Amino acid sequence: MHYTRDVDLFLIPHLGRICLADLNYRKLTAGFAQIAASPNSLGRCPSASTMQHLRTTLRAALNLAIREGILTDNPARRLHVPGGPTPHPQVWTTERVAQWRATGIRPAVAVWTVAHLATFLDLVTADRLFAVWWLIALRGLRRGEAAGLRWCEVDLDRGQLYIVRNRTAVGYEVVEGPPKSAAGLRVIALDRRTIAVLREHLRRQLHLREQRIAAGKSCTSPDTCSPASTGSRSTPATSPNASPTSSSKRTCHPSGCTTYDTAPRRSPTKPAPTSKPSRISSATPAS
Repeated sequence: MHYTRDVDLFLIPHLGRICLADLNYRKLTAGFAQIAASPNSLGRCPSASTMQHLRTTLRAALNLAIREGILTDNPARRLHVPGGPTPHPQVWTTERVAQWRATGIRPAVAVWTVAHLATFLDLVTADRLFAVWWLIALRGLRRGEAAGLRWCEVDLDRGQLYIVRNRTAVGYEVVEGPPKSAAGLRVIALDRRTIAVLREHLRRQLHLREQRIAAGKSCTSPDTCSPASTGSRSTPATSPNASPTSSSKRTCHPSGCTTYDTAPRRSPTKPAPTSKPSRISSATPAS
């Protein structure tokens, strides 16, 4: 989607009339200067990150032309695009918190302390997604990895969690795929407290599924499942009394069996319904 935007909105309007054989460093520099000075419909010029992404897109396209024997050199390789300021993370110390409360000035990237994290986890204990906040905070899962996690990739008996996919939003569509790099495929060890949190989360999901089955409201297809109110979309295809790791051959439910009841919205103008959060655990998380 980003590549298509770069090509359709910027590269073709400003560079599309130049023959590929005539494309050189001077013309690229002039074209990128025009792009940087061209405001959009909101009156804003492209940001430094957008200009960097444009250069990356063009360089990749010209590298393909070199591999196909159309070009012998890539002029975008020497193109210089100024980058924007890189914010440096700063810890939320007591002094910085006091300054922020007094003046409203805060670091661009503020990092919580251990005490801040413990306070947050304590406040969201009753939240429906407490397990995902816990895993992201204490086991380092990325947002897309946590959203795409399935029960068939969680081994509570052995205390292991397998990262094999990533979920991301492309426009208003949610897509799943492997992690960005091979290093993203990994096994994460789970401590006893994390295992207890996940077992309680699974128990709540199974309880919700039993309630909906008893009420005759279980969903029959992914299109009829609600991410906030349907439990059958996010539970494994095992019996309600079985653990997700009780069988050596674990399979996922056809509708997805996502761990955290996360599903894409069908329309940006029609948000998914919400339900009252269920209390997951009364224990205060350790700092």
